[in-house]
Amino acid sequence: MGFFVYAAKHSPIYLLIMVVISLYLLILIGYLLFKKRNRFYLYLWELSAVFVF
Repeated sequence: MGFFVYAAKHSPIYLLIMVVISLYLLILIGYLLFKKRNRFYLYLWELSAVFVF
């Protein structure tokens, strides 16, 4: 957790890259788990709702 605070203060580009890669991996894992279209769209809606709240 300390790395995120340090990165946000001194070099936010690394923090941004880590967040984007983490989101990409979550979406990729969801796609591999829910290959049916309706379930994958539902997964994306749930994931976006988690990030909104």
